[in-house]
Amino acid sequence: MRGAIIGFGTIAQGHMYAYQSMDSMSISSVVDCCEARLHFVQQIYPHTKVYTTIEEMLEKQKVDFIDICSPPDTHLEYIKKALLADCHVLCEKPFLIDPKEYLEVISLSQSIRRCVYPSHNYKFAPILKWMKEQVQSYDFGRAKRGHFRTLRKGHAVGVKEWLPNWRRIPEISSGGIIRDHGTHSIYLACYILEQHPIAVSCIMGNLNKNDDYSSTEDTALITLYFENDVQFLIDLSWASIYRHTHYSVMGSLQSIIVDNDNIWINKNGVFKMEQITSEFDDPSHKTWFSDMFNDFLNLVNEPVRQMALFQEAFITTTIIQKAYESAANRGEIIKIPLTLLDATTKKIN
Repeated sequence: MRGAIIGFGTIAQGHMYAYQSMDSMSISSVVDCCEARLHFVQQIYPHTKVYTTIEEMLEKQKVDFIDICSPPDTHLEYIKKALLADCHVLCEKPFLIDPKEYLEVISLSQSIRRCVYPSHNYKFAPILKWMKEQVQSYDFGRAKRGHFRTLRKGHAVGVKEWLPNWRRIPEISSGGIIRDHGTHSIYLACYILEQHPIAVSCIMGNLNKNDDYSSTEDTALITLYFENDVQFLIDLSWASIYRHTHYSVMGSLQSIIVDNDNIWINKNGVFKMEQITSEFDDPSHKTWFSDMFNDFLNLVNEPVRQMALFQEAFITTTIIQKAYESAANRGEIIKIPLTLLDATTKKIN
């Protein structure tokens, strides 16, 4: 399959690294509105065609899929243009901004008979795949509590040639750290537990008073409420003085903690510790994408999972929307509405 990347920033470079190891996928074209980024592509990948608009690329190139790595405000437009050009689609997080946008995308995907893949790459981090296997094992027992923490010394800065601080511009990012790192934590909680939350609460604010980005939050505390009194606490901050990544899940028989490059397993009060290479500190996440791309190929070959992937992205978008609503109401616990299949099947079929 030949493809095109839309938006060649930091995450696209991670994608491109992985495509070099793929036998069944390759990138023939790159689209970016920034001429300097296209010049960079031509220097590194001289055989790759470059274009400033998706329309020009589609007019001159025949591609099988389009990989959208541009900022959130462009995702809906590019997904629709890719589908109308008879292409499969991968799209970086946050997949879509408004839950209402899903109906149009699903309907178009079904009518065109092309797959749309939310690029939820943290599911393919080896250590987090391992954590899911442990939590779902008989030895773990029933999950009771979870705690995900992401601390950073500022927001991720984009490439210098084009609006490096776009994550703090609400017209482009549609939010701050909740929309950015919060997306990963929310879909991971659902993925690891294999269920969706029934409610969410959130408080947020700005702890870094020395920057110019008060229109978007740099810190948030989110609680996800699941059935059987299971709660996951997600705390996020771009105002930390150090970088830290933590995932822990407590079960009735075991507890598992992933803390940067350390793993602790607690069974019957006995702790076992191991050291691993988590690769959480690589902002391009380049070593995770090969497995994700193979999962995309599996979807194209067997599209039966398409609605489940839409549902995963939809519930993530819905939770984020409700988290912002909760924060606007001082942390009120807000119920999560029906899942995508329940809410839209009659309208789509």
